[in-house]
Amino acid sequence: MRSATRLATLALAGGLAIVTAGDLASQRQQGITISVPGIPGPYCMYGIEKRLAEIPEIERIDLRWDAEEIRITVRPGASLARQQLDGAIDRAEYPYTYSISL
Repeated sequence: MRSATRLATLALAGGLAIVTAGDLASQRQQGITISVPGIPGPYCMYGIEKRLAEIPEIERIDLRWDAEEIRITVRPGASLARQQLDGAIDRAEYPYTYSISL
């Protein structure tokens, strides 16, 4: 399975990674970053963006081609589970290694 090749990091809460808007309040400028090193082209990045946009807890998605990353801002008061991000990336059928960090 593709997820076995992925590297991901987020703060863990009770074994389930959850990010809340409160967690991001002090990191509002940084947000959540999905690093996609070596992403092969726009189709892949736009595919991930499209699937992330389906998550109601996400307020903003910024594609950063030069840095090979996608930056996400969580809506105020919302919670976002790591599983939601992984699920969106899986639905985008992105087969390469990526990482998630705060």
